[in-house]
Amino acid sequence: MIVDDKKVFPNAEVYASQADFDYFLDPDNGAESEGLEAVNFSAAKKTFSIYEDRIESFEAPAQIMPGIRAIPASGHSPGHTVFMVESEGQKLLLMGDLVHVPQMQFAHPEYSMEFDLNEDQGEVTRKTLLDDAAEQHFWVAGAHLPFPATGHIQSKGTGFVYLPAESAASKP
Repeated sequence: MIVDDKKVFPNAEVYASQADFDYFLDPDNGAESEGLEAVNFSAAKKTFSIYEDRIESFEAPAQIMPGIRAIPASGHSPGHTVFMVESEGQKLLLMGDLVHVPQMQFAHPEYSMEFDLNEDQGEVTRKTLLDDAAEQHFWVAGAHLPFPATGHIQSKGTGFVYLPAESAASKP
């Protein structure tokens, strides 16, 4: 994360997939991009350059550190990755941009958004990972999920339902 072209977390260790480095830093990719795509290329290049001394790349699947596994989840970007955090028998899937609009994409995982660079691959990846989450009953968390942004996934027909975790804020 950056604010005013400065690191918000200057001591952070940043991990990013080599596929995303290769894609976003290739000058031929994005040279003719417009609108949102141009914004994404610019933001990626800026973030990578500001954190370049703190970034380590990987090829997913990969064990990033004990208890944290990178899982390939291409579609949103060529190297989009989700992370499985495991501790004491519990699992938490950090979904990143697997789901953009949960109100639609859980019920209809086949719906893609222009935010996915490869919408067809995004659909396949989304269905596969949501299926795993529903079948294995592990926790999920995501930037685009409603408060508290952590919960479980349940299968429903050809789609899914997001069940938010009960939070202290929701108790009387």
